Amino acid sequence: MNTDQPAQAHCFQLPNLPGTLEPIVADLARAGVNIESLVAHQGKLVMNVDRPATLREILRKRGIPYSEDPCERKEQRIENTAELADALDGLVQRITALSSRLRKPPRPVTALSPAIREQLRDLGVDLSSLAAL
Repeated sequence: MNTDQPAQAHCFQLPNLPGTLEPIVADLARAGVNIESLVAHQGKLVMNVDRPATLREILRKRGIPYSEDPCERKEQRIENTAELADALDGLVQRITALSSRLRKPPRPVTALSPAIREQLRDLGVDLSSLAAL
């Protein structure tokens, strides 16, 4: 991990296509960039890295489209354990509410609405950001 600067929560959504990830990971490794977390969901790869400017440069050089909007919108600084506990409490409340919605009525996972799929993706991104602390 790069110790010159603290890790920051910067998430990048990339196309989840065969052969997309390997060259990016190799380029990041050569550049000394640490991948804090990586989630694949709904045809997108969401990456959280400690040197976002280097990832941007690699993606531009490779001509790979990306978006930073989801994590930039949700980024939060957690400075102490009380704030971490509050963030976890918020996630537990969101997970509990979503779990209750999914129970009534039972239906196939393939029938999940886009809104519920988005909530699941957002939870994954938020958990990924917390894991990078």
